Amino acid sequence: LPGPRQVLRRIGDGVDVVTYLGEYTRRRIASALSPAAAARMVQLTPGVDAALFRPDADGASVRERYGLGDRPVVVCVSRLMARKGQDTLIRALPRIRRTTGQDVALLIVGGGPYRKDLAALVAEEGLEAHVVITGGVPWSELPAHYAAGDVFAMPSRTRQRGWDVEGL
Repeated sequence: LPGPRQVLRRIGDGVDVVTYLGEYTRRRIASALSPAAAARMVQLTPGVDAALFRPDADGASVRERYGLGDRPVVVCVSRLMARKGQDTLIRALPRIRRTTGQDVALLIVGGGPYRKDLAALVAEEGLEAHVVITGGVPWSELPAHYAAGDVFAMPSRTRQRGWDVEGL
């Protein structure tokens, strides 16, 4: 069976254009492509609805809804799946709370197959008073959920010997 590099090289040689989102991803993909295919790479600019996702979004209602008050909040917005690594944030929270000396909370926003595992980990770590897992929220409410956080965190795991990485 061909490895990931050989597969990418074959794909690159057989298409008109290879797209990428950021420089890191471009470098990783280009290293596996033929020079001709790498020369045909085109960057896609990630789209953001600037009318919805604005710097003046207010997270106060989200903080109130989940009982977060005015404590520092780390927010993670993502599909709940093992690859996304939300468990890392849960495991790190006690140390963050201990080293900062602050009543830091973790707000995990999203739905997915990993939710039960994350909830079990929260219980196992005794963090029920400090971690909120919202489940899926409507698109229109996402700006307020982002704004509810003081810090955004997005861990992710690399798979397939480093060839499957978080593109953003």
